[in-house]
Amino acid sequence: EGSRDSRDAAAGATIRMGKAAPQAAGPALRRAFLAIDTASDVPYLWSATRATIGLALNAVGDTTARLWSRNILEGVVRANVQPPGDRAQYRVRAAAAILGGARDSLGFSLLLAVTRRPLPAARREIMEALIAYDTPQAWGAAASFAGTGYEARMDFVIAVRPSALGDPFVARRVVE
Repeated sequence: EGSRDSRDAAAGATIRMGKAAPQAAGPALRRAFLAIDTASDVPYLWSATRATIGLALNAVGDTTARLWSRNILEGVVRANVQPPGDRAQYRVRAAAAILGGARDSLGFSLLLAVTRRPLPAARREIMEALIAYDTPQAWGAAASFAGTGYEARMDFVIAVRPSALGDPFVARRVVE
């Protein structure tokens, strides 16, 4: 089973190997990813580990984490709870990181929808996921999301890339 730190280290190594990772890593990573819900009653403790393992699954071409992430974001978008509880917000943190890392096109649409929800515990991960797409549409969405709160603005200004400053909307938001 291993500790959270050992799972993070193994998943990190798999991410660095990418497609060159042994195919045997996929099933083990998938089991670890799916077992996280039973690992702890404290969702924060495992959200970063889930994201790391999800990114490793992405690296070996396994879609389990992307499908899980889409389902999480879709559930939050459809829910009538304002704001979603802590467990849902920490799942959004992991889902945003996984989809941003994969640059998943359906995931991008779901991230855009999630930006309209009050998710204070997941704001940074949502911003980082939007920025990870590194497209004009993603930079515009990140700039708009940055206008919704101080922390999001700071994350946006720190992360803005020179390539994004060519877009007048993004450049104007950075100046603001």
